[in-house]
Amino acid sequence: MSCSKRIIHLYLREISKEITCPRSAKNFFLEELKNRIEEFQAEEPNLRKELLYDKFGSPREVAESFLNQNDLNKKLLYSKKKLFVYQFIAFSLSVMLVLIIALFIYTVYQSRQVITVTNPF
Repeated sequence: MSCSKRIIHLYLREISKEITCPRSAKNFFLEELKNRIEEFQAEEPNLRKELLYDKFGSPREVAESFLNQNDLNKKLLYSKKKLFVYQFIAFSLSVMLVLIIALFIYTVYQSRQVITVTNPF
């Protein structure tokens, strides 16, 4: 890995640690930022960490600006709703599975009682 790519990788990793949101939104933002940094790198071949900080800001500043974006908040809200739907479906399926197993156990238990009662031996 070249020195510039390593600097970019470390910078993005620091930003990633500062961002607390769903992975899909974080990855989307980091990919967009990486593209912007690579465009900047084409203009500035001798890329240094200080240049990234001057152009884009510290990892904390970048993370804060990311979390303050209104468009992102809409995506986060959508992600939370989507997660809630998945959790609701998983919970519903789990409840149905438990009920089916309980019904199966109950029918087996009832059928054994009938056989025991009707068996003269």
